[in-house]
Amino acid sequence: MSKIINLLFRWAAALLVIYWVVLFVGTHTPANQMPSEPPFPFADKVAHLGGYAVLAFVAAAAWTWRRTLYLRDYLVLLSGLACYAVLDEVSQMLPAIRRNADVVDWAADTLGAAIGLAVFSATAAYARRRGLKLAREGDGDSTTQEPLGEHCH
Repeated sequence: MSKIINLLFRWAAALLVIYWVVLFVGTHTPANQMPSEPPFPFADKVAHLGGYAVLAFVAAAAWTWRRTLYLRDYLVLLSGLACYAVLDEVSQMLPAIRRNADVVDWAADTLGAAIGLAVFSATAAYARRRGLKLAREGDGDSTTQEPLGEHCH
């Protein structure tokens, strides 16, 4: 099992790029190509939340392959994803796309990113307790800070 997880972390950067492109295309599909009626109430917000949760999880996995994540790293990831979400929303107002920027969509994106990072942190802590080293050996991180989620049992 640890070989499979290790392989997934090695491919996380490629997966991140592929997923980010798919997410960008999905959020920038012109309005006239979008369904006129959502399949259920708040489907758009659920899609934003889920899309950014997966993006954050995969981004954390890609970063973890390079080094162990600490609280400051999670905050940097969350801040970066929240800023990207603003750009994502604003760029949807381009004339060719004809969609609207929505602060509630941005909030759903940011909440989704926070949820994705929390799930990743819990998953990483569980994996470490099972003896799996997620970051590369000698990851260059000389801090003595405990990885986020390590205190959870």
